[in-house]
Amino acid sequence: MVGDLIINPLDDNYGMPNSDEVKPYHKLLNNNPVLTGLFDWQIENTRTYCPELALAFSVASMASLISGRWSYKGTLTSNLYIAVLAPTSVGKTQTMDLFSKILQDSGDENRIGADNFKSEGGMSKEVAENAAKTFMLDELGFLIARIMSPKASQTDTQIQRAILKMFTAFNSGYSPEAKSANSDNNKNNSVIKNACPSIFGVSTPDVFWSAFSSREAGTGFLNRMVVIEAKTIGKRKEPKNSPMPINVGEFVSSIYMRFNTVESGRLFISNDCKTLIDGVNVDKLFQSVTKIEEDLILSDDKYGCVYARLAELTKRVAIVFQVTSNINSTHIEYDNAQAAYDFVRFCLDYSYNSAVNSIKDSNIERLQGEVIKAIDEIKSDKSGNAQNYDGVTGKWIRERMLKRKSSINNDKESDAALTKMCRNGHIYRMEIKKDLGKQTYYYVKPDFLNEFEDV
Repeated sequence: MVGDLIINPLDDNYGMPNSDEVKPYHKLLNNNPVLTGLFDWQIENTRTYCPELALAFSVASMASLISGRWSYKGTLTSNLYIAVLAPTSVGKTQTMDLFSKILQDSGDENRIGADNFKSEGGMSKEVAENAAKTFMLDELGFLIARIMSPKASQTDTQIQRAILKMFTAFNSGYSPEAKSANSDNNKNNSVIKNACPSIFGVSTPDVFWSAFSSREAGTGFLNRMVVIEAKTIGKRKEPKNSPMPINVGEFVSSIYMRFNTVESGRLFISNDCKTLIDGVNVDKLFQSVTKIEEDLILSDDKYGCVYARLAELTKRVAIVFQVTSNINSTHIEYDNAQAAYDFVRFCLDYSYNSAVNSIKDSNIERLQGEVIKAIDEIKSDKSGNAQNYDGVTGKWIRERMLKRKSSINNDKESDAALTKMCRNGHIYRMEIKKDLGKQTYYYVKPDFLNEFEDV
C-alpha cells in the first residue's frame, strides 16, 4: 500500500461563488425572484460552478413551462432554442435532470421530448402529441453539423426544415413533410396547431462553430438560436442536493393548478391562452429594438444576419420575464421588456463575435483559427514551459491542437497552416539559435511585435 488516503472535510460552501460573483448574472435576469432562484438552485446542485449554464437553464426552463400558455398579442409565445457551449464535466446532465424535475412537478411530463432527432416524422409526432414539446439535446453541435452539411441526407434535410419552421409555427401551424407528392399518407399529414417546441442543447464551442460556414450562418438556423458560452468554470464541488426554492416551487405549483388539474382536463394548452399586450411605452421600446436590428443586419453583409430576430427573441424572453414576475399579468411591463432586450443582446453579441472569429469557409481557415487559439492557450498555461519564451514552437502548437480535438489531421496540414499564416502576416516566425548552434523556430502573434514599434 503506497499510503493511507487522507480525507480532508471540505467547507459546505467550497466551490460556491460569493454574492459579488453572481450579481452580474442576477442582473441579467432582472433580479427576478423566480429566475434568480432557479439560477442559484442550479449552482447548488451541480459539480461545477458554471454561471452561463445556470443562466441558460433559468430562462430555458421557464420558457418551456410558459410556452403556449401565454402569448404576445396572440402572434408568438415563449418557446426558445437555447444552445449552451461548454466543455465536458460542467454539470450538463445534472442541469437537464433539474429541467426535467420542473416539468414533472408542474404535471408536464408529456412536454419532455426525445434526446435526439432521428427523422422529421418522429419529431412531428412528438410535437403533435404536445405542441410545447421540449427537446433536451446533448452534443447539439454534431446534430447541427449533420443536418447543415451540403451532403446531408434527405432525412437530415427534412429534420432541418422541421426545426426551422416549427420555431415560428405557433400562430400559423406546422405541416409535416409529405412522404411523396402523390402519397396516400398526405391526408394524414394534418397541420399541427399552436406548434411551439423548445430546444435546450449543449455542445463544446469548437464542435458547434465548426458546423457552420458563412453560407449556413445565413440560412436562419443561427438567428433562431440563443447561444450562451461558458466563460467561467469554477472548482469541482459536491452537489448540495437542495430542494427546489420556495418561490420557484410556488410558481411551478401555480402552473400545475391552472393547467394540469382534473378540472382543466390536463390540457397542455388551454383554449384561452392568455394574451399579453404592451405596457406603457413598451411598444416604443420594441420599435427601437426593431430599428437596432435593422442597423445591425446592414452593418455586416456576412454575419449581420445573426441579429435578424433580435426583436422577436426580445419579445419571447419578455414573456418569460413578465409571467415569472407576475403570473396574473395582462401586459408586458417596460422594465421586463428592457431586461429581455439586455439578455438577448448579451447572447447575440457573443454569437456575432464568435461567428466572425470562429466560422471558417475552408479547412485551411479553420486550421488558422485553431492555431491562434492554440497560441493563446499555450501562452496562458502557467504550468507549461511556454512562459519561458515569447513565442511557441510548432510542436507545442500541434500538441495543443491535438489535445483540443481540432480539425488538424497531420503535421503536414499544421505546417501548411503555419506557413500560410506567416505569409499573410497573421503570425510571425522567429529563428532562435540555441546550444550547439541548433535552430528552433518560434511563432508569435503580431501584437508581440507592436512593443518594438517605437524603439
